[in-house]
Amino acid sequence: MTSGPVTGVPLTLSASAFKEIVDHSLVGTLLVENEKIVYANACSARIFGRSIDELIGFQLGQLIHPNDRRLGNERHRQRAAGRNFTPSYSIRALRPDGTIRELQTQSSTPTIDGRRLVMISIVDATERNQSNSVLNRMAEAIGSKIGEEFFSSLVLNLALSLNVDYAFVAEVCDDGKSLRMIAVAADGALSEPITYAMAETPCQTVMGGSLCWYPSDVQRLYPNDHLLVAMGVNGYAGLPLRDSNGRGIGLLTIMNRGELPHEESREAAIEIYAVRAAAELERIRAERASRAAHAYLDNLIETANVMIVELDIEGRATRVNRMVEELTGYSRDDLLGKKWFDLMLPESRRERGVEYMDNLRTGRLRQINEGPIRRRDGSERVIAWRNSEIRNSDGEIVGSLSFGADVTERIRVERERARLQEALAVVAEEWQRTFDAVNTPILVIQRDGSVVRVNRAACDLSSLEETQILGKNVADIRPSEPWQTAAQMVKYIADERAGTAAETRDELGSTWDITVAHFAGDEDEAERYILVFWNITGIVELQESLRRSETMSAMGTIVAGVAHEVRNPLFGISATLDAYAEELSRPGYQECAAALRTEVERLRQVMQELLEYGKPAALNIARGSLSKVIEEARANCVRQGVKVELSLSDDLPDLLMDRGRLRQVFENLIDNAGKLAPNSTVRVSASVVIQAGSRWIEGRVEDDGPGFVSDDLDRVFEPFFSKRAGGTGLGLSIVQRIVEEHSGRVFAENRREGGACVRLRLPIGDEKASHP
Repeated sequence: MTSGPVTGVPLTLSASAFKEIVDHSLVGTLLVENEKIVYANACSARIFGRSIDELIGFQLGQLIHPNDRRLGNERHRQRAAGRNFTPSYSIRALRPDGTIRELQTQSSTPTIDGRRLVMISIVDATERNQSNSVLNRMAEAIGSKIGEEFFSSLVLNLALSLNVDYAFVAEVCDDGKSLRMIAVAADGALSEPITYAMAETPCQTVMGGSLCWYPSDVQRLYPNDHLLVAMGVNGYAGLPLRDSNGRGIGLLTIMNRGELPHEESREAAIEIYAVRAAAELERIRAERASRAAHAYLDNLIETANVMIVELDIEGRATRVNRMVEELTGYSRDDLLGKKWFDLMLPESRRERGVEYMDNLRTGRLRQINEGPIRRRDGSERVIAWRNSEIRNSDGEIVGSLSFGADVTERIRVERERARLQEALAVVAEEWQRTFDAVNTPILVIQRDGSVVRVNRAACDLSSLEETQILGKNVADIRPSEPWQTAAQMVKYIADERAGTAAETRDELGSTWDITVAHFAGDEDEAERYILVFWNITGIVELQESLRRSETMSAMGTIVAGVAHEVRNPLFGISATLDAYAEELSRPGYQECAAALRTEVERLRQVMQELLEYGKPAALNIARGSLSKVIEEARANCVRQGVKVELSLSDDLPDLLMDRGRLRQVFENLIDNAGKLAPNSTVRVSASVVIQAGSRWIEGRVEDDGPGFVSDDLDRVFEPFFSKRAGGTGLGLSIVQRIVEEHSGRVFAENRREGGACVRLRLPIGDEKASHP
C-alpha cells in the first residue's frame, strides 16, 4: 500500500450526494487509508459488530479472522498499489463476541477530496453460505439412504449444519406416552438411542402442536425433565413428524448447551429435514406393519389346522403349509413346483383336476368341493376344499388358494350315524308299536306336567289325537276325571322324585287307579315321570259282586227260612179269607176283608221279590233285539196306567241277552218312575255310544218328578233302601243285579232340567265286553 502526506486523518465528505447514498446503503462500506479505516457506514458497523466510532481509526487487519488475515492484507496492499486482479473476493471477519461472519467483498481506489483511498464494499454472506452448506449437507443426508443409515446420517448432518450439540429423531411408541429414539447425534458422533416418557417434557409440547423453539432456559421451563439436566441442555427446538394422514408419529429435535437463536435459516433447515424424516419414518412403519402382517399371515398359515395349498395357473404347488405335509406324508420339497393333481389325485379322479384347472383359467372356479386325495403311503383321505382365485394387480387370474379340511372321519361317523339312526328308527317304531299295543293309558311327562309321549290307549281315553296332546299340560287335556286327579298328583310329586298312587271315579262311574313314578334318565336329561291309568272298574265291581254274593248267600238262607215260616201261614190266611168270603161280604165286614186281602197281597209281593232277589242266576241267553224288549216292557206298564214315551235309534244292534230278565229291568224302571212321578210321562230311549274304544247300547229311563235326593244317590241300589211309602227297596237292586249279569253297568242320577234318570249300558255282543 502507498503512503501519502496525510495519514489516518478523518475524511470529511464534501459531496453530500455521496454521503447520502453511502450512509444509507444496505451494503457495508469502508474507506481505508494506510490500512486504517477512515470512514464506515452503519451497515458495516452491523456487519462487524462494532459502532462507527469504534471502526474509525481501527486497523483493517484486526477485523479479519486470523486464518484469513495474511491473505486479506496482501490483497488490500495490491489494491492500494493499483494492481489489477479480480475485484471480488471472500473473506472471514471476527466479531468481538467471537462469532465469525463470512463476507463477500469488492474494492476500488477512488480519489476523494484529493486523497486516494481504497473503498471496500462488503456483503455479509454468512446466512447464505450457511444455507448453502445446510442444503449441501441435507442433500448428502437425505439422498439415497434409507432406514437406520438414513436417520444416522440425518442427525449427524443436522447437528453439524446447524452447529448444535445434539440432534435426534424419535418415534412415538405404541402406548402413545413414550418416545423411542431412532438415531441420536451428540457432540458430532452417534450415541445410543433410548426410550423415555414424554410427560412433562418439551417433547410432549412438540407432539401436541407444531414447531417449538426455546432459545434458552429450557430446563427452567421443564424442571421435571431430568434428561435435559443430565445433558446440560439450554436451548431446544423440536418439530413433530406427521404421516400422510396428519397423525403425529415422531419428532425431530435439536438441542444446544448454549443458546439456540431462532433463525429463519435454521427453522427452514429443520423443517426440510423433518419432511424427509417423516416420510422415511412412515415408510419404515408401513414396512414394519407389512412385515408384521406377513409374519402373522405366515404364522397363521403355518399353524393353521387346515391344509393350505397355493397353485399357479399351471396347477403347480407354489406354497403349502405344515398341515399339508402331515396329512399327505409328502415334504414341501416333494410338493413345491410339482403339479398338484398329478401327484395327489387317485387315478380314477384325474379328470377332476383337469376340470378344476379349466374352471380356474376361465374364472368359473367352484368355491366349495369335496374329494379324495392319495397320500404318500397309498391310503386315501377325503378332503373338503374351499377355493378362491388369485389375481395380479391387473386383475388377471394367476393361480388359486385352497383351504382343505380332512373330513374322512366325519364322513365315516356320518355314515355310522345314518346306520344307527336307521336302526334306531326301526327300534323306535317297534317300541312305539309295543307302546301303542298296551291297552292301559300311559303318558311320559316332564316335571312341569307337559306331555312328551303318549300311547294310543291314552289318546282313546282323552278322545284326542297324539299331536293334540303332546306338549300340553296334563291338567289341560280334559277338565274332568281322571285327568284332574292325575294333574294334582304330578304337581304333588314334582319336588319329591318319588312315586305315588291315587284312586278316582269319572263321570261315567268308571274307577281309575292312577300311578305316577319318577323316570330315572341320564344326569343331563330333563326329569321325566311315567303316568299310568289303570281301569279297575271290573275289579271294584268284582269286589262289590263278591260282597253282594256274600250278602245274597246270607239273605238266601234268611229268605228260605222266611219262606218256610211265612208261606204256609200266609197261605192259610188267604184260604181262610176265601172260606169266609160270604160272611165277610156282609155290611160292616167288607172294609176289613179288603184291608186284609191288600196286606196279604203286599206280603205275597214282598215274598216274591225276596225270592227273585235271593235266587241264583239262571240266564237263558240268546241274541235278540233290545228295542223289542223295551216295547214289550212299555206295553205291560201302559196297561197298568203309566204314560210311556219311547225314543229308540234305528241302528240298535242285537244283543246277547236273557229276554225275560231284561224286560223285567225296564218294567221295574218304568214302574218305579211312574210311582215317583205319577202325573208325568216316562221317557225311555236307547242309542249306541262309544267309550274307551268299545261300543255300547245305552238305555235311559227318565221322568219329570222330584228326582233322587242327592245324599241317596250312592245308596239307591242297596237292598231294602227305599223312601217311597209302600216300597220294598228291592226293585232297583234287582235291576242292578240283572244288568250286571249281562256285563253291563247301571247309574242313577238327576237330570239337569229336573227329574230322575236311570242310565244303563250293555255291551254289544260282537265286540269284546269291557267296562266304560
